[in-house]
Amino acid sequence: MSEIKFTVDEKTGRLDVTIDTARLHLESINTTYCDDIVKLCNDPVVMMKNADGLPWSIEDTKHMVVYWAAQWNRNNPLSDFAVSKNDGGKEFIGIVGLVHTPYPGEADVGYLFNKSAWGQRYGTEAVSALVKEYVPEIIKHNYQIGGEPLSVLTADAHTDNVASVKILEGVGLKKVAEKNKYGYPHFFFSMKTADLVKPTISAEKDFQPTRLSA
Repeated sequence: MSEIKFTVDEKTGRLDVTIDTARLHLESINTTYCDDIVKLCNDPVVMMKNADGLPWSIEDTKHMVVYWAAQWNRNNPLSDFAVSKNDGGKEFIGIVGLVHTPYPGEADVGYLFNKSAWGQRYGTEAVSALVKEYVPEIIKHNYQIGGEPLSVLTADAHTDNVASVKILEGVGLKKVAEKNKYGYPHFFFSMKTADLVKPTISAEKDFQPTRLSA
């Protein structure tokens, strides 16, 4: 089982979450990760199977990093984590997180990993911690997503992205549809959070739940 810590800064209200798995350290994104994430999202090979298949510009990537950090700053648990190796060197290898959808009580799972991390099951380890351990803690702490408890997870992947499909199915998401998105065929996945088992959390302070709009 992973070790998960939630901390809300009493002065700023920022939510910081860390998740330590057997091999990985996940932490709430802040702007110090900007250069690492720019390199990740500007890599055409990494981005080939993501969304529209195009690399992000430096400007767009920096904007997204600021946005993700801002979500944590407003005590929003739906944002991205920086993923590093938990071996003392803290080598950055990717990002994983949850984002709002148009529907209350729903969040979408997303992730990207550097080529150097492929084929070593880091993606499975990070996404499993996110879905099976972090999501139940969001529910446990009574965070409201668009006015409702987090009850549904969704995700999608290019139909030829075998590794990503394997990750999503491996953590319990079920294939529910196949249709085009960004001009490419995608599989769409969904699961109810009631299917998840709630772990025990290591918390540093009592939490104040928050209501979040999509």
